[in-house]
Amino acid sequence: MIFELLAATVVFSYICYNWFMLANSHTKTEVSMKNKTIVVSGGLDPIHVGHIKMIQSAAELGDVIVVLNSDDWLRRKKGFVFMPFKERKYVLEQLKGVGEVSAVDDSDGTVCEALYRLKPDMFGNGGDRTSENTPEGNVCNELNIEMMWNLGGKKIQSSSGLINTLFSSKPTKSEMAEFEKLLEGLP
Repeated sequence: MIFELLAATVVFSYICYNWFMLANSHTKTEVSMKNKTIVVSGGLDPIHVGHIKMIQSAAELGDVIVVLNSDDWLRRKKGFVFMPFKERKYVLEQLKGVGEVSAVDDSDGTVCEALYRLKPDMFGNGGDRTSENTPEGNVCNELNIEMMWNLGGKKIQSSSGLINTLFSSKPTKSEMAEFEKLLEGLP
């Protein structure tokens, strides 16, 4: 089991490196002159090409703030954390197009707290989000935040799908706990 987790870590590192290279191979649209801010949000665990395309699309509209969901939110949603918050935040901060990465009190299952705090001009959503499955809509209406849809195009990948492929099936909570312990020793 430990060997399989280490092998998965190597494979995942390779995938992340390729995504990082893809994300940084594009020229960032200069947006600081626009003085508009756009928030995108998610667990991004692990970050994948769809997230990068969403961020690149958002960067064409304004200065991007990524509101990154907490490890507790991921545990509630998926039952495990693949990459701890600190690591996801670090990876995102390295991407062209990302101006800031912000934590959020997402104990209510939303990023409404961050929208109230940051008061962006726009709230961007990827290709799998609609007004039907975006609970932040009322806060956006209240604060006059424009909602942007389909950033990065239609959904082309899923973090859960990547994890399931990596482990050939959904890992058990004990397998993920063992994996998380291995990651604790990494820088």
